Amino acid sequence: MFFFINKSSGRIIEEIMDVSNWLWEKGWAERNAGNISVDVTDIITIKKRTKKSNKIPMKIGEPILANRLFLVTGTGVRLRDIKREPQKCLLLVQISEKVDGYYIIDGNKKTAQHLNS
Repeated sequence: MFFFINKSSGRIIEEIMDVSNWLWEKGWAERNAGNISVDVTDIITIKKRTKKSNKIPMKIGEPILANRLFLVTGTGVRLRDIKREPQKCLLLVQISEKVDGYYIIDGNKKTAQHLNS
């Protein structure tokens, strides 16, 4: 699965999988029903980003979010699919230091095409 899974982050991913499946089973979420995001800064430690990491511009503006890590669902992800294939549905992103964009740290980059729309 993801390189960043450890005991604590594995539990968070399991919870996201369970909640997304539950929302879908209850009929409370439509086909591509919105986004799930979880602040995992205190749970996941990453090495420094490589120089190849490209910042994806995005208006964020909240200084408190600088350098925070989030586990998020990608564009077009169906909640029912998170339980089946979390590695294809979830992204680990880091907010930039200037809070003017984010970096994709891990996950299926195809699902990030319009993350900021």
